[in-house]
Amino acid sequence: MLSEDVCVGIPTYGGAPRMRHVVKSILLNTEPDTLGRIHLRLLDDGSLDGGMGVRSVGQQAASADRFLSVECLRHGDNLGIVSSWNDLARSTDCEIIVLLNDDILVAPGWLDAMVYFLRNNPQAGAASWGFQFIIQDDVRVLLSEKGAGVPPRHHATKAILPGNEWEPHGHKPGRMMCPAGCCFAFTRERFEEVGGFDTRFRSFYEETDFGTRLAEMGYPCFGLTWPRLYHIWGATFAASPELRCHETMTASREAYRKKWGCGPGDAPQNDVHGRLMPKIPGFVVRWVYNDEEKAEADPPCTCGLCKPVED
Repeated sequence: MLSEDVCVGIPTYGGAPRMRHVVKSILLNTEPDTLGRIHLRLLDDGSLDGGMGVRSVGQQAASADRFLSVECLRHGDNLGIVSSWNDLARSTDCEIIVLLNDDILVAPGWLDAMVYFLRNNPQAGAASWGFQFIIQDDVRVLLSEKGAGVPPRHHATKAILPGNEWEPHGHKPGRMMCPAGCCFAFTRERFEEVGGFDTRFRSFYEETDFGTRLAEMGYPCFGLTWPRLYHIWGATFAASPELRCHETMTASREAYRKKWGCGPGDAPQNDVHGRLMPKIPGFVVRWVYNDEEKAEADPPCTCGLCKPVED
C-alpha cells in the first residue's frame, strides 16, 4: 500500500480508445488503497477531435470515484512526446511520477512494485517495467478479469512465442542506462535534478537522453522483472502517418549523436553507455518479486558495451 501520492500520466495523440483501455486496466489490476493515492493525468497532444475523446475518458475515470484525482490536459497542436511528458510530470507535486504509453496494459502489483523499488533504491535514476508484446485482439482477454494473461508475441511478426523465451533471467532488476519509454517511473527529485526531458527531442531518444543524463550524474536506471506489463507497440505511429515516424526517429538519432559526441551507427547510445555505466558504483538493490521483498548486491555494469574504467 502506498503511503504517499503518485502521479500517473498518460499522453495520447488520436488514441482515446487505447487510453480508455489503459485506464480500465489500472482500475482492474490496482488494489483499492493504491488507487486512492493516484493522481491520474490524461493529456491530449493535439488530437484532431479537439480533445473530446480524452475528456470522455477522464469523465469516465472520475466517475469511478477511485482515483485520488483525475485531470485532463490538452495541447492545441501536436507538440510531441517530450512536451507531453514534461507537462504531465509538472502537473502535480507528487513525489513519484509514472509515465505510460496509451498502448500499455498493467498487471496486478504493478505500481506497488515500482514504488517500493524507487523508495528503497535512492541511488537509482529511473526504472521501467518489463513487458511482453500483444495485439489488439489480446486486449479483450486482458481486460476480462484481474490478472488475466495472454501468450507473449514477437514484436514484429506478432506470432505467439514459447513462454520460456520471455521468462526473466533471474528475479533481480537489471541495471541499464536508459529506461523503456513506454512504461517507466522516477522520482521528482531526479526529474528536477536533470531539468526534465530535453525538448530538442520531439519523439524518439527522449528517454534515452534522459537516462544518459542520469547516468552522467551517477544514477543508473533499472528494468523490473515483475510484474510484466503488456504493450501493443507502435500503435500511435501506425495509426497516424502524419507524424512521420521514420523522419522523426532519424532526426532524433542525429540530435542525440551530436549532443553526446557519438560515432556512426544505428545505436549511438551504446557508445555513451560504454563510457558512463562502468563508472557508476554498485550498491545493494532492493525490490519486490511475486510480492516478496528481496535484496542483493548489484555490481557496476560489466556488459559487453562497457569499456574498462581508467584510473
